[in-house]
Amino acid sequence: MHFLYKQHRTKLCTMLPWLVLITLPWAHTQGLQHSLAALLLITISWPVEVRIKPVLRSALLFGLIALVTSLQKMGTHLFPLAIKELFWSFLVPLAGFACAATLDVRQNRAVQAISMVLTLIFVLFITGAALFWSRMGVITGESASGFWRFYPGPGISSTLLLLSMPLVLTGLGDHQPLLMRLSRHHWALLALLATTWGGWLTGNREFWLGWMLVLLVTLHALSRRKRHGQLLLLITAILGFSLAVGMIRHQTHVRTDLHGFATITHDNRLIIWQYWLKQIPNAPWMGHGYGKAVQRAYYRQDQHLQNPVGIQVLIGTHAHNVLLDTWIQTGLFGVLGWLLLQWKLAHPIEVDPSIRQAASLLVVLMLLKNATDDFMDFQVPLFYCLQLGLIWSSRRPTDPAPDHPKAQQAQA
Repeated sequence: MHFLYKQHRTKLCTMLPWLVLITLPWAHTQGLQHSLAALLLITISWPVEVRIKPVLRSALLFGLIALVTSLQKMGTHLFPLAIKELFWSFLVPLAGFACAATLDVRQNRAVQAISMVLTLIFVLFITGAALFWSRMGVITGESASGFWRFYPGPGISSTLLLLSMPLVLTGLGDHQPLLMRLSRHHWALLALLATTWGGWLTGNREFWLGWMLVLLVTLHALSRRKRHGQLLLLITAILGFSLAVGMIRHQTHVRTDLHGFATITHDNRLIIWQYWLKQIPNAPWMGHGYGKAVQRAYYRQDQHLQNPVGIQVLIGTHAHNVLLDTWIQTGLFGVLGWLLLQWKLAHPIEVDPSIRQAASLLVVLMLLKNATDDFMDFQVPLFYCLQLGLIWSSRRPTDPAPDHPKAQQAQA
């Protein structure tokens, strides 16, 4: 019976990343992903493996802190909402990570290949949606290319595109033939170009900071293997920084018709951050309870509001910064626990250094992208953890050769 359960769990672990990736273009309609998540938790539970135990222990620590902070709302309608958000935005994504991280190399390569193909399809979907809405006369917002913009919003679509880049980097240099006689190397290059084009279409400014970081990490790895690599890296860094700054300035002007420091002083995020920073002393250690529903309720109660309007809606939604939101909700202890979890996720053990670099890059990109907003709701953390899991399983630790010192020590 245990063998059948384990075999069934292995099959679902293989299917889950494919199913989640296929649902990505519909990130705003979460019904299918909720069903997949319920299937994941009910059927496979937590795949426990030695390599991912440090992550699971850190996750348990933060989960307990989040639960304890939410007990403050026991007996109110906010407590079930806090538990629901803890389930969907934290437990389910981590279960997805554990599931993907247990894939073997063969399964992982297949999932990575389809991930790169779906990245191309995702960008085509962005382009098609933008053209469709512009032809229908629906102005969804202006960006770098006029009315071309992914309808559900530039933030989430650009976040998903940017978080797909580190996984794609693991395919560079791998010439194993795949679909249509193209290698993973070719698919990776196409996917990187597609994500760059998709980022342009979204008109999201933070995307270009992350894009520049991906470019520098990639070139740094290449420069260590080529002559005059450091000079190439420096030149590319200057050109990449200039291009990123130019794109950010252009997109800011198109969206706000402002230039220079005016774009900073007129940004509503300054007002939002100032309000929430002032609320930290009210509950500095344990916060007000996990989840943005608790955060919104706190704001309305503090401001004696029933139906916020205008800037009040933006402030009351969340703090537009993932670390600030975590501090408000779970206090300083929660922030430290959450950062410890991200550190563990960024450092897979006993893998190729390039894989560890890709995992670290993914975590940094997540922090960068959510420094001026917070998209860590259900669909984004599920995708984030799934990508991390695929990176973790990209290079499985191998048994040392019989003449290796470690093998001889083990035999002794």
